[in-house]
Amino acid sequence: MKKINAEDLHNQIRELPGGPDSSLAYFARRESLTGSIRNLLTGAGFAAADYPVIEPTELFVRKSGGGITGHLYSFIDPGGNKVSLRPEFTSSVIREYLKEPMSTEIAVKRQYSGPVFRYSDVSTGNTLRQFTQQGCEIIGASTTDLDAEILRLSLAALSEAGIKSVTVRLGNVGAIRKLLESYGLSEAICLYIFSNIGKLNQSPENLKDILSHAVSLGLVKENEPRSNSIEEDGSKEESMELVQSLMAEILSGNTGRRSRSEIVERLLKKNSELICVDVLESSLQDLSGFLRRMAGDYKSIEVKSNNDIIDIEQMKYVSDLINVVGDIGGMEVTFDLDFASQRGLTYYTGFIFDLVVGTASGPLSLGGGGRYDGLVRSLGGDRNVGAVGFAVNVDSAIRYLDTVG
Repeated sequence: MKKINAEDLHNQIRELPGGPDSSLAYFARRESLTGSIRNLLTGAGFAAADYPVIEPTELFVRKSGGGITGHLYSFIDPGGNKVSLRPEFTSSVIREYLKEPMSTEIAVKRQYSGPVFRYSDVSTGNTLRQFTQQGCEIIGASTTDLDAEILRLSLAALSEAGIKSVTVRLGNVGAIRKLLESYGLSEAICLYIFSNIGKLNQSPENLKDILSHAVSLGLVKENEPRSNSIEEDGSKEESMELVQSLMAEILSGNTGRRSRSEIVERLLKKNSELICVDVLESSLQDLSGFLRRMAGDYKSIEVKSNNDIIDIEQMKYVSDLINVVGDIGGMEVTFDLDFASQRGLTYYTGFIFDLVVGTASGPLSLGGGGRYDGLVRSLGGDRNVGAVGFAVNVDSAIRYLDTVG
């Protein structure tokens, strides 16, 4: 064997930060844990399957929206296809489910395990860009019992790793949507609110910024007296003439396939459909109150008969969920309500949860999951199908155990 000199060492290509531990000892430890979790899930009726490491980029963007693009390892392959290394498994599981005739009678149970890839800033030394994700999905049914089964299995998976204490942060995207829809908000505005829910929950002082930004984006219109509106007491034809004269220069030249009149009519229609900013403000104030009331240790939250119906419904759901989950042998579990959680808000439709442990640098999520009844249709199915699942970060769990001894 050639002896490596100092110059050869200097010229060696270093590994990228954020990769897994490649030692034999660590590999054996990880394989043992994933094997234990696989046996747990197999015993619960989940069939193991393998899924591609490289997938069409669109598969992940459709599921998680444009926000995920900054975390994808994406490239164009020699065939001209836009592809990405998988950042998670759920999209692939659903895509495979859609290959079979859709049935509403039998729930499909699948489990998976393998490396996933997410670009992130690893300057702190705590973030993995490649890690082993393991979990399962139930597709084809929607009940509280199945939600509880997924939550119980996720806790049991961490118990298999040797974790003795965990906090479950529970939220529900469906409850927030129900509150917002009571104000007649459009899907675009709901998505905008979801993207700002953390900011809203952080401080009520942020409400003004959220409202002004919504106006600047054209999602809502200013509160104007009717005398200042585009259409006053005159006819639609007069309004169109006014807008056309005001926007003649803007709309001059190439307007594509639509005529100038058609474009103006679309603008008028959009303006008439926009809600006023005071409606958005009322909905955000209502939401902010809900987030504050329904936050903290589940046992410390008291809901009275005169509370909002959404509060009462959610506390009953959470109570039923926790009762069905039951005790996880040898594990101390605390349930916190956190309806401001931003876990996958663009595709989750019901309950969501994070599995959190405490560290010297703050809370650390080891996994989570929730219900996503709209993803099947979003990825090409002809209808919404009940679906729920969880995934844990095996490498983060092992690293955490190393820090606590």
